[in-house]
Amino acid sequence: APAPAAEAVLQPSSRPDPAWLSAASKKEMYGHLQRHATPAFLQEHKLSAQQWRVIRALQDENGLDISKLSVRCHLMMPSLSRIIKNLESRSLIDRRANDRDQRVSVIFLTKSGKQLYDLVAPKSVERYEDITEKFGYGKMELLYELLEELVEKVDEADE
Repeated sequence: APAPAAEAVLQPSSRPDPAWLSAASKKEMYGHLQRHATPAFLQEHKLSAQQWRVIRALQDENGLDISKLSVRCHLMMPSLSRIIKNLESRSLIDRRANDRDQRVSVIFLTKSGKQLYDLVAPKSVERYEDITEKFGYGKMELLYELLEELVEKVDEADE
């Protein structure tokens, strides 16, 4: 006779609940660890980890519409809207209407935003190298691989 099915058991409350991986919240997953400890090099420039992700994304490809920026930065639209307002008020980014569709905003890094990127990027590289040295290159690569696979599986489950 087949073995009886094991009873489903909730994970300890100290671990993330599976609801954390819902379609509405999974975009935030990549930033989860960063939200809990903003590095000093970001704090000294009054930047959150999410704001830094937006600046980095715009440095990589300046002139992204908000929906592409949301996907690129793994941020939900309400969070991204607040970040854009903050960075815009600090003259680090500029919001312009799309030439083809005036309802769509396109976000650009300003000269001040690029200067801030140039100041902060080397410190970000140092932090990544320090974490990689402590955790190990192989483990870091495996972690990224597993997170990408997890997001893929959650996407499939949500379809």
